[in-house]
Amino acid sequence: MVPRAHDLRSEIDQTLAVAGTLANVSPNQALQLAGQAQMLAESIEYHPGQALALYTQAAAHSARNVLNEADQAARRALEMAETHALWSLWFDTLDLASGISYDLEQYDVAVDNWLKQLERGFDRNDPLAILRGYLGLGKAFFIYGDPVTTTAMLEKAREYLPQISRNDVAFCLYINLAADACHRGDFAAALVELAAAEALLDDMGYCQYEHELYYYRGHIYRRQGKLQAALRQLERSLVLNAGTSNQWGRTVNLIELGETCLDLGQLHAAQYYLNSVEEVPMLYLQMQIHGVLARVSAAVGRTDREFVHWQKHFALAEQLAEAGAQPHVAKLRSKALAERMRIVENRRQG
Repeated sequence: MVPRAHDLRSEIDQTLAVAGTLANVSPNQALQLAGQAQMLAESIEYHPGQALALYTQAAAHSARNVLNEADQAARRALEMAETHALWSLWFDTLDLASGISYDLEQYDVAVDNWLKQLERGFDRNDPLAILRGYLGLGKAFFIYGDPVTTTAMLEKAREYLPQISRNDVAFCLYINLAADACHRGDFAAALVELAAAEALLDDMGYCQYEHELYYYRGHIYRRQGKLQAALRQLERSLVLNAGTSNQWGRTVNLIELGETCLDLGQLHAAQYYLNSVEEVPMLYLQMQIHGVLARVSAAVGRTDREFVHWQKHFALAEQLAEAGAQPHVAKLRSKALAERMRIVENRRQG
């Protein structure tokens, strides 16, 4: 019986490795494989296999944008990983759960998780967890309208790069550093960060964030007036995105492609890309789409369509203004988060 149990564990581990590889490109197949592995792991009470199966299911549900199911699977994986002291998986799952909460716009939950990642990372002297904690908190400060602290958090995360061996996490950090530089209008610095990310690709297998590299490079090139170069980067990003369920990434990619084609005078292509956008839940992106479509309609001489799109654009702008009518709330949240973060860091020093 002992050799059989050993063989079964190997089968479970390998099945989950395949499922993890497929989670972002073929999430339904990943869910099927993870479910099979979970049943086998339960049959021999193989706790690492059970926990990893739940983590993989959470990742696959997240890729399908079925976020409530992703959240439930992540919570179960977290509980099992903590119960059985599977700390590496626990940190991975906490990071995944934080991202899911962020996508659900449950920012308070995401913040709690990133602070926990940072605190536990300090307790266990885990540079990877600390880096992830600072990276996530940078996203939170950005949402709370504090770009200066966002930059500070990302730079704190950068300090831990030499101590980690996970290229996927390093790649993600470089992309976030590039995005931050773009928001500050420092395109030269952003391109340096993107080059650092690109240098990691040769040592990686599938990289779920690779499309962002070409998106941001295209975004920069368009603003530098390098329209043909921008178009090539954005087309490459779209191809990589086509096999994923990343609705946000695909939407911003199509908008940027539409704007680039508009700038190039390729009006039919611009219309095609913008009309290819699926249902978009974010008001800001809806507003942006109608603004670009209005400009395209004007360029092709359809003033009737232009008027309709501008009407929708400004109506959405008013909704956004109403939603942000209390900017002091975000400022208070930013201050509260900064204080909580200082408490965590001071506890470490004490």
